[in-house]
Amino acid sequence: MSNHFHLPSKPPPSGLHIGSIFILLGVSALGSFVPIAVSLSKHPGVVYAVKFGTFFGIGTILATAFIHMLTPAAEKLGSECLPESWVEGYESWPYLFALIAIVLMQLIDYLIEGAFRVWQTTDDLVHLHQQDTVLTVHSSQHTLSHARTVEDAETGSAHDHGVDEEEEEEEQREHGHNHSNDNEGHKQGSNSDEEDHCKVHGHGCHHLLAATSKDGAKRDPSAIVGIYLMEAGILMHSLLIGIALGVATGTEFDTLLIALSFHQLFEGFAISAAAIETGMRATKALLLAALYSITTPIGIAIGIGIRSTYNENSQTALYVEGVFDSLSAGILIYIGLVELLSPLMTQSKWMREQRWFTQAFGFFSFYCGIIVMVVIGKWA
Repeated sequence: MSNHFHLPSKPPPSGLHIGSIFILLGVSALGSFVPIAVSLSKHPGVVYAVKFGTFFGIGTILATAFIHMLTPAAEKLGSECLPESWVEGYESWPYLFALIAIVLMQLIDYLIEGAFRVWQTTDDLVHLHQQDTVLTVHSSQHTLSHARTVEDAETGSAHDHGVDEEEEEEEQREHGHNHSNDNEGHKQGSNSDEEDHCKVHGHGCHHLLAATSKDGAKRDPSAIVGIYLMEAGILMHSLLIGIALGVATGTEFDTLLIALSFHQLFEGFAISAAAIETGMRATKALLLAALYSITTPIGIAIGIGIRSTYNENSQTALYVEGVFDSLSAGILIYIGLVELLSPLMTQSKWMREQRWFTQAFGFFSFYCGIIVMVVIGKWA
C-alpha cells in the first residue's frame, strides 16, 4: 500500500480533546501517587495494603506487556502497509525485538550485580581492616599498661619487695582473670556485632546481594535499576498511546479515552507500588510518579498538534510504534517475572509466613491485576 495518498481531513480538536489532557493527568497522578502516600503511613494495615497492591501491580505490568504492548506491536509490524519483503520475509519481528530487550535486560542485570559484588567486597575488607586496627590499638595500650606495672614493681620500695609470694601470686591471678574478662568481653562484643550484622544482611553476613540504608530497608540495586528501565518502557508506551488519543476522532476517541483512563490509573498504581516494594526512596518514587503522570498528557498534546498531518498507517509510524512497543514489552516481561514476581511473591518469606487465606488473597490480587488489564485491552 502506498503512503502517498490524500489524507481525509479531520475535524478540529473538540473541547473534550483538550479536556482529555487534564483527565489523563489526573487519573495518572492518582494511580501513581496513592501507593507512595499509603507507604508513608505508620498504620499496621499499611504493610498488607502495600503488599496486596504490589501483587495487583505485578499482574497489571505483565498483562500490559503482553496485551497492551506486544499485541499492538505484532499488528503494526505485520501491517500490509509495510513492504512485502518485511512482512513475508520474517513473521516474528515483534517477538524478536521483545527477545532482544529481554536479553539486554539480563545483561544489564548481570553487570550491575557483578559491579555491586565487587563494591561490597571492597567495603567489607575496609570494615575488617578498621576492626583489626582497633584491636591492635587496644592490644598496644594493654601491653604498655602491663609494662608500666612491671616497672613500678621493680623500682618499688623495700616494703614492696617484702610482700610474700602468696600475695604476689594472688595479684597475678587477679590480673590474669581481669585480662581474660577483657578478652571475653571483647569477643562477646564482636559476636554481638556479628549477630546484628547477620540480622540485617542475612545468613553468614554475606550481604552481597542487597544494600542496606539508614532506615534499615533492604535494597537490591539491580531491582531498583530495573524499575528505572521499566519506567522508561512504560513512558515510551504512554507517549504513543497519548498521541493515538490525540489524533482519534468520533466514537473511537470516546471509547479510547475511557479505556485509557482506567489503563493509566492501574498502570500508575503498579509501577509506584513496585518501586516502593523494591526499596526505592520515596523522593525518587515521587519523581517517577510525576514523570509518568505528565507523559500521556504530553502525548495527547502532540497528537492534537499533528492530527491534520499524522498518518497512523505510514511506514514510519508503523515501524516506530511497533519497535518501541516490542522493546517496551520485553523490558516489562523481564522486570515483571525476574525482579518482581519471583522475589516479591514466589520466593517471598513474608508471603509464606502468612495464613492460608492471606496467601490466597495475595494470589487473588495478582490475578485481578491481570484480569483488569486484559479486559481494558479490548478497547485500548
